[in-house]
Parts: sequence; C-alpha cells; structure tokens
Amino acid sequence: LVFRHDDPIWDTHYPPNGFNCRCRVCALTARQVERRGIRVRDSRQHLRPYQDSEGQPGQIVGYDRRTGDAIRRPATTYLIGGGRRMTPDPGWNYNPGRASGLDFGPIEGLDAVRLGTLVAHQRDWSAFGLAETLPRRPPPPTLGEAVPKAGESPGAARLRQLRDLIPLGLVETPAGLDDVAVGDRMLDHVAKRAARERFANYVLPTLREPAEVWLQARRRPESGRLEYSRVFVGAYTGGDFVVVVQERKYGLTPYTFYPHRQINSQRRGVLLYRRE
Repeated sequence: LVFRHDDPIWDTHYPPNGFNCRCRVCALTARQVERRGIRVRDSRQHLRPYQDSEGQPGQIVGYDRRTGDAIRRPATTYLIGGGRRMTPDPGWNYNPGRASGLDFGPIEGLDAVRLGTLVAHQRDWSAFGLAETLPRRPPPPTLGEAVPKAGESPGAARLRQLRDLIPLGLVETPAGLDDVAVGDRMLDHVAKRAARERFANYVLPTLREPAEVWLQARRRPESGRLEYSRVFVGAYTGGDFVVVVQERKYGLTPYTFYPHRQINSQRRGVLLYRRE
C-alpha cells in the first residue's frame, strides 16, 4: 500500500506494527510513483477507532496487578477493503519517530525530503533561551609525551598511550543519555594528527560531564548523505577553547576544538542535555 508522507496512517501504522513484524517502508518520489503507475491511497476514509469482538473500545495492553482489571489503550484500524482490516498489535499503535518529540524546525511540504532544507532549519542555542556563553570547567591533567618501549615505534607508543587514556568500549554519559561506544577507528585516526592527540585528555571529561549535548543532522562530505550525530560540548578554562566530540552511527569520531567565540555555530539541532 502506498500513501503520501503526510497521510495520517503514518501516525498509527508506521512499521513495525508488532513483535516479529516483517513490514517495511520504502520512500518514493512523486516522479517514481507516476512512472510506475502506482496507486496512491488516502487513509482518511478508512481509519476507524478499534473495537474488540464484544464492542469494547481500545486494546488490552495489560492487567492491573491490584484489581485484575484490564488496561485498555486506544488503537486504530485501517479498513483495507473486501472485509480485510489491519490493526497494530497492542502497544504498537503509534509512530516512534514522532513520539520521540524530536523537532528539527518548521519544515513542510516536499522540501522536507530535501537534505539541504532539513539541515538548514535546525534551531540554534538562542531558540532554546540559552546563554550566549558556556560555563567553563578546569582543564584535565596535561597529557605527557609518549615514551616508546623497547622495539616500539613512536607511532605505536602514541597509540598505546591513547588506548590507556581512552579505553575501548562504552563510556558512561550523563543520566538520560545512552552510553558512547569508543572503537579502534577513532583512536587510529587521532594518532595520526598531533593536534588532536595532544588534547586527547579532554575526551572522557567531555563525554562524562559535558556542558551541553546536541542531536544534529549533518551532511557527509564524501557522499552527501544525511546522518544524525550526537555532539558533546565541553568548555574549559586556561586554553580559551571548547571541545566538541561527535558520535555517529559507526562510533566515536575525532574531536575538534573551537575558540569560545566560535562555539555557538555548533550549538544547534535538538538540545538533549544541559548541565545545570
């Protein structure tokens, strides 16, 4: 079945629609739909509030442990035709993306599928009523020079030092945020750049106690594809700079440094966390 992106069916029937559901969504342009002669349906006249066989509204999603009474939640049925109907399983009657509350700004119509529009409409720090400057923390201990062991190259010594400083695995972040995965790809990349390596001691403090964390939409320079990343921002005294650590779907990416006067260009997207 094919529906427009703004059809109300996506509010209640966006796959998966139950455990072990095998439904999938494929996006098509208007030109592709026309070229293939695909029928685009309108669900507005076919959506009905769900009722069980006894005429009771809503689905049973559980039972009250104290009273034993059934707990019901509203659900929506789509009438396909020919006596067929489709209702999500109990507890699946919603759109996970919209229910998350994420808002990338006032994007409407066909422009919503254009990458440039999505990236450009992200809200910045001022839209959230935040201060123009971030509170600064004392810097962590300085990272010393890596001393090679017997038969070890300077590059290997630097990588070993980074592994000791930033252990591979999950890094615990502030309450309410998922942990961050640190992998070999990040450390290998950092070891080849002296400027980043010199400030590797800022990575863990920025992840564990960031000033702010933002969810951003970005364009990958290699492919131009859209991706989402969490940006951990930490502000420190002494060097008059902030540390930005980007986490993408394949793991932690190399961190970057900005003067305090430039950091507001990175404070955009969806504000996930702010240290009080």
